Amino acid sequence: MLKDTATLEAKYKRFLKRICETEIIYALKEPRGFAFLYSNDFEDEEGEEALLLCFWSANAYANACRQEGWANHEIVEIPLDLFLKNWAIGMKRDSNYAGIECDSNLFCIEKAPIRLALDILDELVNQEKVERFVEYVKIYNEYLS
Repeated sequence: MLKDTATLEAKYKRFLKRICETEIIYALKEPRGFAFLYSNDFEDEEGEEALLLCFWSANAYANACRQEGWANHEIVEIPLDLFLKNWAIGMKRDSNYAGIECDSNLFCIEKAPIRLALDILDELVNQEKVERFVEYVKIYNEYLS
């Protein structure tokens, strides 16, 4: 069942608000790597479904996905500054995308990593927290040029 655009947008805005308030992003990890899905929206450079690395705004949301293939994954916290400094840029470099707020059916919002980083920075401005993240504003502005 496809989710409507308004519901997805509200879910994405809630994700942005929460991660900027807590300055933590949650992921699932096991010894071989992080939880991922294949994209419905993006392709890699070879025309194949791109990889989506999965992220959540709350421990409980990540925990709800610890079933079947992800049952042995552990929940890890990624500090927001580290996500902006390393993760988003690394995902862009590796042609990976973000799967946001996957539910127990593994349905998620798909975002390009630089778009996600810019949206995070916009929300940090809204929350009047951008001063602590100003170095990332400069980095991501280069992607807009």
